[in-house]
Amino acid sequence: MEEDLEDELRDYFDREAERQIELGIPPEQARQQAAQELRTKELIREQCRDARGIVLVENFVRDLRYGLRVLIKSPSFFVTAVLTIALGIATSTTLFSVVESQLWRPLPFPEPQKLVVVWERNLKQEWQQTSVSTANFADWRQRAQTFQRMAAMQWPSRRRFLADHQTERVLVSAVSSGFFETLGVLPEAGTTFQPRNEEPGNQAEAILTFAFARRVFGSEQNALGKSLRLDDREYTVTGILPSTFRLDILRTPDVFVPLIVSGELPRDKRDLAVFGRLRSGTTRAAALADLESIAHVLAREYPDSDANFGVLVEDPIHAFTADATRTWLLLSLVFAFFVLLIACFNVATLQLMRSAVRSREFAVREALGANRAAMLRQAIAESAWLVTIGSVVGMILALSALQGLKALGFMHMVQRETDLSMSLWSIGFVMLTAALAALFFGLAPVLFGPRSDLEALLRGSGRSASSSPKLRRRLAALSVTQIALAFLSLFGTGLFAGSYRHLEQVTLGFDPKGIAAMQISLSGPHYTNAPPVTAFYHRALDQVSGVPGVQQAALASGLPLSGGIEVNYARADHPRPPHGQEPFAFTRNVTPGYFQLLGIPILKGRALNEGDLASGLRVAMINQNLARHLFAGENPIGKQLLLLAGDEPSIPEGRVEIVGIAGNVRDIGLNEVPFDDLYLPVSQGVPRAMYLVVKTHAFNAVAPVMRQKMQALDPEQFVAELRPLASVVREQLRGSRLNLSMVSVFAGLSLLLTAVALFGTLSFAVVQQTRDIGVRIAVGAQRMDVVKLVSRQTSSLVALGSIIGFAIAFIAGGLLGDKLFMVPHQHDGVLYGVSTRDPLSFAFAAATLVLCAGAATLLPAIRAMRIDPNLALRGE
Repeated sequence: MEEDLEDELRDYFDREAERQIELGIPPEQARQQAAQELRTKELIREQCRDARGIVLVENFVRDLRYGLRVLIKSPSFFVTAVLTIALGIATSTTLFSVVESQLWRPLPFPEPQKLVVVWERNLKQEWQQTSVSTANFADWRQRAQTFQRMAAMQWPSRRRFLADHQTERVLVSAVSSGFFETLGVLPEAGTTFQPRNEEPGNQAEAILTFAFARRVFGSEQNALGKSLRLDDREYTVTGILPSTFRLDILRTPDVFVPLIVSGELPRDKRDLAVFGRLRSGTTRAAALADLESIAHVLAREYPDSDANFGVLVEDPIHAFTADATRTWLLLSLVFAFFVLLIACFNVATLQLMRSAVRSREFAVREALGANRAAMLRQAIAESAWLVTIGSVVGMILALSALQGLKALGFMHMVQRETDLSMSLWSIGFVMLTAALAALFFGLAPVLFGPRSDLEALLRGSGRSASSSPKLRRRLAALSVTQIALAFLSLFGTGLFAGSYRHLEQVTLGFDPKGIAAMQISLSGPHYTNAPPVTAFYHRALDQVSGVPGVQQAALASGLPLSGGIEVNYARADHPRPPHGQEPFAFTRNVTPGYFQLLGIPILKGRALNEGDLASGLRVAMINQNLARHLFAGENPIGKQLLLLAGDEPSIPEGRVEIVGIAGNVRDIGLNEVPFDDLYLPVSQGVPRAMYLVVKTHAFNAVAPVMRQKMQALDPEQFVAELRPLASVVREQLRGSRLNLSMVSVFAGLSLLLTAVALFGTLSFAVVQQTRDIGVRIAVGAQRMDVVKLVSRQTSSLVALGSIIGFAIAFIAGGLLGDKLFMVPHQHDGVLYGVSTRDPLSFAFAAATLVLCAGAATLLPAIRAMRIDPNLALRGE
């Protein structure tokens, strides 16, 4: 650009000389006059350079070089500021990446904005969002006008697969034709399911994921056409999915098989997730209106099954992300932003104090002609170095933190299978944060720093800048803001600590000590009828009871904290509730001794025993919760329940007589509302999947023997590893423990940065008040009076910051209400057993800040106490 400017000026000189010659002026004189006009060449050059921005670029580069030299000369400030920025960037970027990957990252399918998930909704029980019946899905697909495609998926389940003479359980899901086309996925090899595969008798084909095909058959090409046996059925592999395929919002099955969607289809059995791809220009609201009109027609056509059911259309990510998970992720992001804000205010505090110390330098530069814009440019250049280096370090720390979260098993606690990584959005977030921080740090000392008496500073008296009351007020405001944010983080830590403590102390309803369980699932043509299943489990119970170290043994189709078979029921002596409004209970088939083994108390009546024969009266036990709400004020013993038809053949429809009441146990999670529980004797019905439960204090010795004996009974059947129930309880606490750990890290960082800022502010104040303190000591003030002076400054800052933090927390607690708590029938609340205005959490936050402030005040107070008045007054 400089060369172009020279060429233009030279060209102008030549043309001007030629013009003078054409006017009749002699050549020599013409050149002299042209040179006379260009005597201001350098001025013109500078004007042109200014117009083209050359000076601006050169000045900024010069400012960057000068800024780096200045920062290197202050290594303690340089390192402290960079590390502070790095901590803020790392924390916020890590949580931004987590939230982005779970809530905002698009699904890995073409045009993901067109994908929706469709549910049925029980109109009589607004909370109950249900899966879709196959018959209703078929009608929707046929009649809907707003969908380009619609497909269904049965919830994935484990099925027995024999590979290399080892039985394993693989995840299998039945899907309709067009399922992969709806998602926009083409097979890596082979074909997808066709409409003919939906007809009964045409389900002998399977589509494998790339990883499963390679693991079992060596490669995707070798897998095509091969036979695959799942449970007691043979399948031919007809398609292999791409290596990049994953459902993302659900755990991806290993094998997909065809779903029957033709013939006589059940309308009461709701077990499908329906995916749809909207037509171009169609909104979710239009799709909902389309399906609701179909639902109204179906309700008239099939009142027994569809009268009380509506439709719900959702975004897939929202549909498969629990409200509590979404709340927790956003709340964590807020806590991470607190750390970032505290870091920014911390560095701004350092910059303000540094600008006061450098006030003489600024005065000299101003006296030499530097304008305010040049000063601002220099400050921004220095901030750019701090933010750039801090951001790079912060991104490195964020990448390490993301890897650490993976190692801690964080991905097992969230729904999506997406990669926990730093995306382009995360990098953009860092760049935007860095740019805003650079401006903030650069503007803070120039716009909010002290404006001193230039003449006084140049004479050598610098008190006007460093002792400016306005500067002290601004430093105090920054400290108070950081204290308020730290108070909020500590208050959140107190809430989650209280919630975790309550979960640890929750009444389980059973004693897991010394209890272990092993799941067995029978499949194959030999176990299609009840007698072989019953015989197998009788032999299994006999074999295990004789294992050395096993004190007691029992069988159960379900365990506490593991759910159970959902069975609808009604009182036999009352009118049956309308369809869709029947209550349900978790039903477990158990052997005698189950309650004694797990320590579940019998509150009334008797336990199930050997006298409950298959040929005798059908009996059942209920839990305290079912007795309370179904038989309030009555004695349920001897009364009958009507069990309604369900999917489990071992629990047929019919009447059962209540013979006892058992205590409540935690069925799904520690932070749940009580469920209705129903216990049936194994002698009157045994499912093919059961748990073998034992009591032993020699787990390591018993586990391999039990597994060996079970596999010896039938080597082709799946037998899981023996697992202690205590580990199941610990697993229930894992999510809450991680929540508490993350919030504690945020609070710890906030507290650390706040303490550093408070220490710096107080140290700066002591240095600036050295003369005043010296005078006080000289006129008779005691050393402890000086300590009290410094402590009063600290106390006022902490008190004001705590009051502001308390007010914000109190108001936020009222606005949030019960949004952070467990929601009935969802059982995944963020908090348990504490209020959002918990006084203990408020006290914890205040007490921690007081201790932190005391530690931060200690060294400045000692320094103030040791001031020599002679040296201080000599400075005057």
